[in-house]
Amino acid sequence: MMIRWWGSNTPAPSSVEPTQRHFLRVSINDEPEVSTSWGGFREGITRHDMTFPDLPARATNRVIATVTEFAGAPLRIDQILLAWMELEWWHHLNMVGGNLAFEGTSAAPGPTTFEVAGSEAGVRILDVTEPWAPALIPGSRTVSGGTTTLAFGVADPTGRRYALVNPSGLRTPSSIVRDQPPGRWLRDVDMGFDYLVITADEFEGSAKDLATWRRTHLRGITSDAPSGTARDARTTVVRISDIYDEFSGGRPDATAMRNFLEYAWRNWGGSLSQELEYVCLLGDANRDTRDREGTGVRNLVPTWEGGYDPATVLESNPSYASDDFFGRFDGPTDRITDLAIGRIPVADPSLAETLIQRKIIGVESYAGFNPK
Repeated sequence: MMIRWWGSNTPAPSSVEPTQRHFLRVSINDEPEVSTSWGGFREGITRHDMTFPDLPARATNRVIATVTEFAGAPLRIDQILLAWMELEWWHHLNMVGGNLAFEGTSAAPGPTTFEVAGSEAGVRILDVTEPWAPALIPGSRTVSGGTTTLAFGVADPTGRRYALVNPSGLRTPSSIVRDQPPGRWLRDVDMGFDYLVITADEFEGSAKDLATWRRTHLRGITSDAPSGTARDARTTVVRISDIYDEFSGGRPDATAMRNFLEYAWRNWGGSLSQELEYVCLLGDANRDTRDREGTGVRNLVPTWEGGYDPATVLESNPSYASDDFFGRFDGPTDRITDLAIGRIPVADPSLAETLIQRKIIGVESYAGFNPK
């Protein structure tokens, strides 16, 4: 079992300031209590993992966690929250629902035979370690005492993944949508850019209008630049679907956008170029990116709910949604963005066009406009 905890604290003024800032006692079932502690920011939130390698098998497991008081700082506040628990256990190979997938392991490297109970006639055995090139494995079926067993042998299962598939249990896609790839793959871009618009696909036209305008209207580059250095800005537009295609296998994922931005920042324009400066996100976002609350609110260009506000440490939910996450490239404790990131949170194409044409281009085109 592995347990992940999050700790947040507000230390009370005291001459005693421990190096370890979070203190916890954990008991699982009837096992002896384990004490643990870990450090963190003076005001902030930190992660801590606990591993219990050998737990007795039980149908029900009980975890009791107690936050320990710290002597010498009676007013000190220490909140510890459960992030998740992960259980791993051994079990027999039984086919359920017509299909079975598992990772190969054995007591020692070398030839190994697997026996799978409950298989039906026609089941196919595949080595799917490389999903794009599955390999068919021969096997033999036996029936004994009314139980059907399918056996197959492999040279060495270490690091391999297997799937047993019943043709009658194969799934079919609910729908297939043809992808429209960009003119150039994002990982193949070799020139640098100053300004990037990441847009929901339906706002691409408005995004291009904004990028075209910024080409000649971007402070610090086209104007208000050091003497003799003013120039046209290099701008481009990227659809969010293209980011998903290349950085998360086509699945909507906020971390895909963050990984793409780091790649573009470090590589577009040459290795370690760091030429990209400004990013505009065009599209509304929902803090519940996977719609776990069932609101149905569309998440056009995702945001990230992982921020932590020490001023609200006593509240039940001190976190908040922020786009800063997408521009921090210097490790998990980085608090300074490497990119200037903003958002135009529109939910439909007509509003996107109105805001960009009238509120941005229209206002900035006014002769008396002065952004200073």
